[in-house]
Amino acid sequence: MGFFNKCFCCCCLPEESSVKVCTWVFLIFEILFVILLKLNETFTLLNVIDIVAIVVLILLIYGIKNKNKEYLSKYNITFGIFTTLEIILLAYYIITIISVCLYDFDDEYLDSFIDDLANSDEPIIYTRENAKKLLLFSAICIILVISFLIFILVDYYFTTRHYVNKLIESIDNSDSNRKYENGL
Repeated sequence: MGFFNKCFCCCCLPEESSVKVCTWVFLIFEILFVILLKLNETFTLLNVIDIVAIVVLILLIYGIKNKNKEYLSKYNITFGIFTTLEIILLAYYIITIISVCLYDFDDEYLDSFIDDLANSDEPIIYTRENAKKLLLFSAICIILVISFLIFILVDYYFTTRHYVNKLIESIDNSDSNRKYENGL
């Protein structure tokens, strides 16, 4: 078995079940993400990309259920573009976080951060050094979460792509067998 035979998050399930469960989870996650951004009244190109991903995932579910080759084939290209754009966006976030950390948090930003902590519901007094450590720790945690999301996204895409290609091949084989039997 190869690395992309089962989704990482559903590795205990058979391949078909793994793809189906992960597709539903991914679809729900995308819908919640779009709703969350809509509630925050920030509707951008990212939302359009996510809406396209939702449509593709719905078509994928329909294609898997009905063994519809046309819907299945749309997944490979469209979701591949989505995956690439998401990876570029997430990589941009990582680069931005790293550049802020390398810039060593300018004095104005640190003062603002310390003031925000002091004015919160539970005021906490931080020194400049402790504030830098807290910001650096937060940045590292965010980078690790983003890296994990990239891994999950890539794993899901290639696992599902592998399954879709096998399903399309199976549909083609059954179609050619049916044509051969009808020709006799």
